[in-house]
Amino acid sequence: MTGFLANHDSVYESMDEDNTEWLEFLSALHDLFGAEPFEAKDLVHRLGAGEIDPGRLPSLVAEGFGKPNFAKVLGRAFAKKHEARYDEYRIVRVSPGTKSKKAVRWKIVQEEEGV
Repeated sequence: MTGFLANHDSVYESMDEDNTEWLEFLSALHDLFGAEPFEAKDLVHRLGAGEIDPGRLPSLVAEGFGKPNFAKVLGRAFAKKHEARYDEYRIVRVSPGTKSKKAVRWKIVQEEEGV
């Protein structure tokens, strides 16, 4: 079968880049929020206030930065990465809090290596 898995190397390079971007992003979010739950709109506000560098956003998420629906872009990206682990970090969905009954809250969990 000619060409089967011909793009094997480029696929893995792309996956590695995505993983690195998400690891750096989740690390930055953990530095910003600690273990406290937050909503996507909280992150949008903090980005706008300069508390986190937009350059830390994963490239696919960064494409929506500055657009009116950016909180939704973030929420969808978090939903796709829910429970995914990047080294010692993972993002988890937390039940809605008292701020808003509709908005999903997220939390960055930092675990010890090897857990």
